Amino acid sequence: MNDPQYPQYPGTTLPIDPQREKRRSLNKKILLIAAFVVTFGAGIGIGAAAGGSSPADANLAAAAPAPTVTVTSHDLAAAPAAPAATVKPTSTPKPTPKPSPTFDDGGDDVLAIVGEDIPAGTWTVRGAPSDCFWGIFKAGSNQQDIIADGLAGGTQRVTLKAGQEFESNDCGVWTKK
Repeated sequence: MNDPQYPQYPGTTLPIDPQREKRRSLNKKILLIAAFVVTFGAGIGIGAAAGGSSPADANLAAAAPAPTVTVTSHDLAAAPAAPAATVKPTSTPKPTPKPSPTFDDGGDDVLAIVGEDIPAGTWTVRGAPSDCFWGIFKAGSNQQDIIADGLAGGTQRVTLKAGQEFESNDCGVWTKK
C-alpha cells in the first residue's frame, strides 16, 4: 500500500487509521449482506421455477389445454440384461422332534424282546432307586446267557441290539436316546 501520508521505510510499521478501519469493516458487512440477499433471492427463484404456484396459477393451468406427451419405445433386445437378483432360500422350520420312546417297568420285573417290544439303541434311566436291577440276555436263553447286568441306583445306561432280551426291575422309566 503506497499512501503519501504514510511513507514506507523498510523495517517500520505503519500507524493504523481508525476511520479507515471503520469504513473497511462497514464495507465487509455490506458485502456479506448483499451476498446473502443474492443467494436467498436465487433460492426463491429456483423454488418458484421448480413448482411453486399460487391459486391464480392453478386457474390459468386449468384453462390451458393439456400438454402433448410423447412416449419413445426403446429396443429392449439391444439393452444389456440386468444382473439376476440373488435369491436367498428361506429356511424351512425344523420339524418338532418326536418324543423319545420310553419303557417303564412300573416297579415290577419286566422282560422285553429288543426289536419287537422295544427298539434297539441306547437307553437311559435317571434317578433310579438303589435296588434297580437290569439285565441283557441272549434271546431264547431263558435269562441264563447273561450279556450284561447291573444293580445300582442313579443314572444307568444300556445299549441294546435287536434279538436280545432286556429285563428291568424297579428302575423306573427308561428313555431311548
